[in-house]
Amino acid sequence: MEERLRLLHEAALTSTDYRNFLGKTFDVLGSTSRAGKFNFSAFARKAGLQSRGFAQEVVTGRKRLTPQSYPKFVKALGLPFQLRKYFALLVMRDEAEFNDQNLSREEIEAKLAVVRERIRGQVAFEAESSDGQGPHQEIFKATQFLSVYAVLGCRNGSEVDDVVRKTGLHPAVCRGVLHHLVQSKLVTEKAGRYKSVHSHLVAQHLPGDHEFKTAYLETVEHLKKRATADFDSPESLYIHSYFSIDRKRLPEFKKRLWSLVLEYIDSCDDDEGDAVYRLLVGLLP
Repeated sequence: MEERLRLLHEAALTSTDYRNFLGKTFDVLGSTSRAGKFNFSAFARKAGLQSRGFAQEVVTGRKRLTPQSYPKFVKALGLPFQLRKYFALLVMRDEAEFNDQNLSREEIEAKLAVVRERIRGQVAFEAESSDGQGPHQEIFKATQFLSVYAVLGCRNGSEVDDVVRKTGLHPAVCRGVLHHLVQSKLVTEKAGRYKSVHSHLVAQHLPGDHEFKTAYLETVEHLKKRATADFDSPESLYIHSYFSIDRKRLPEFKKRLWSLVLEYIDSCDDDEGDAVYRLLVGLLP
């Protein structure tokens, strides 16, 4: 994980309200930017704010965010999805006019707790997987492992019958996969309900003979079979694009693509969904 993103996650987890969140976020952006490239005046210009000191006044409590200024802050901050969601909930909790769903404070706190858990899980996983080692590798043994893991993100967990219904796998297969995931400490089990520990599993710095390669190629083969048999299925989407790039910027493009994919998944992921879909991405010359 990049140092800035790690610090932003830590700042979010220790924030008490949206003003505190903004203050700590500005501190991180300032400490990880080149000298002179980030300050309140620069942020005001980027956000399109008329007052150069408005952002600082919001942080110190002299001004408050409004429905007009809020989207400008969000756009200028450029935070990833989970942090944007966390910020939005903090604002909703502290500014009544943002609570158009009429949620109680307890309901908002419950949503905040879910996002905190996902952020903590992502931070922990990135720390464990930075060298490509650790028990998380168990998840990449086969596509069945990935499918089962995908349906275990519900707040209250899933029972075996739920996993069978959503994945379409045989009950014995589901039980075997769940057993492996629990043993690998990727999943917890309580009173017959299974719950995933992390919101995302990221494969990086992996050797060429890693199990992830096998699981990925299995999905590629399945994609080929589905496209051959039922290319015009309304439940599938196929995208094939060629474009010209500057190779020197390839690391930047890969990083941006990775971020966009995770943000898309986060935005449409439904804990109570009734099916598992696979998104396969490959970038190659």
